[in-house]
Amino acid sequence: MGLTEQIFETLLLLRPWDIDLLKVRVGHERDGGYIMADKFDISDTVISIGINKESSFDRDMAKLGKRIFQYDHTIDAPPEKYENAQWFKLGLGPQDDLADKMISLASIVRDAGLKKNQGILKMDIENAEWDVFSAVAPETLSAFSQISMEIHRLERLTDNDHRKKVKASLSKVNEQFTLFHVHANNCSKMTRVDSFFTPECLEVSYIKTDLVNRAPSKTLYPTEIDRPNNPRNPEYYLWMFPYLPSDLSDVIMRRSLRQTESFWGQ
Repeated sequence: MGLTEQIFETLLLLRPWDIDLLKVRVGHERDGGYIMADKFDISDTVISIGINKESSFDRDMAKLGKRIFQYDHTIDAPPEKYENAQWFKLGLGPQDDLADKMISLASIVRDAGLKKNQGILKMDIENAEWDVFSAVAPETLSAFSQISMEIHRLERLTDNDHRKKVKASLSKVNEQFTLFHVHANNCSKMTRVDSFFTPECLEVSYIKTDLVNRAPSKTLYPTEIDRPNNPRNPEYYLWMFPYLPSDLSDVIMRRSLRQTESFWGQ
């Protein structure tokens, strides 16, 4: 199989689906906010990994009464404190290495006492996600009902080792979860990778497949609920493979109709 075909198969793992649940924004209107499915009742714990100066996602989840476990080894304390939150100066790695202040996702799940679907995972760990997910066990992932995270360095899919990690990671997540929302982070670039165009950094939202009914996407991204990470930069339109709807002609017709109705309704 040639390089183009291998990149195609890897990007195909990022094809989004439509689901039968309302989407809601959790966290900041800019960078730090994520799109979630409105099904929080079965999950009582949020695992938030990678915080830096932005914890608005944790704040909104704390207001819903969720337990919050916060992890970041690059800062000394979270920017805000919440009554039902616990802070750990630890980073996420493929295995425990407390000498380097790293902890595995399996240990986090164990320490939080999570069973199937009891957790929500929010993660932004600047390209370390591929080492973590390519090594994680399926039973660890089963503890989460939803995963919202930022994935990085898609421009490196021409690199054989990196592409293998990305493909292994996305394949493992897709075995249990449905990708239901994608949004390009406009703080990074759009880039050409072999024969394909993709954002370097992508925000992705997953829900456990057995919790939803899903259908081929009819959604054009970004959507009305999305916001630019950097409000000074324009949004990136994901009107390209693999993010385009399966029936593009129908979507374009419906969007054109809405725009026409909006124009004549002014």
